[in-house]
Amino acid sequence: MNTGRTNRLLYQMECGDIQTLDRVPDEFMFCQKCQAEVHLFAIETREWHVRCIYPRCKFGRWGGASQDLVNMAARKHSERNPSHQKFQFTFAQHPGKVDIVRSVHSIRIHRNILRDRKLPARPRKNIKLDPSLDPPPF
Repeated sequence: MNTGRTNRLLYQMECGDIQTLDRVPDEFMFCQKCQAEVHLFAIETREWHVRCIYPRCKFGRWGGASQDLVNMAARKHSERNPSHQKFQFTFAQHPGKVDIVRSVHSIRIHRNILRDRKLPARPRKNIKLDPSLDPPPF
């Protein structure tokens, strides 16, 4: 179980590689798999959130990418308040992360990582093909 909070961001590049970083990534990042500068495609701004649905209770916590953190927060809240036993768990856009991404990137960056869909094909930057190693097909 992950019990520590982290400020790391998940981001996805156009090649499909997903990495983590302690800061908001630049528009082009170096991909270890491709060994090239690749265009940034998406930054994950969604996090797990728990909210108590007991009438007039204002309890709510963000848990980052860890569902264990929000489960633990809900359990502790219900231990302190025994009548509060119903919670709403969501994987939602964190307003603070959305604001950070908007303030750093004036370009349009996807705010959700696409794990199951194919990414748009765009040529990678800084890749030079050697004709002797990779001859044309004709």
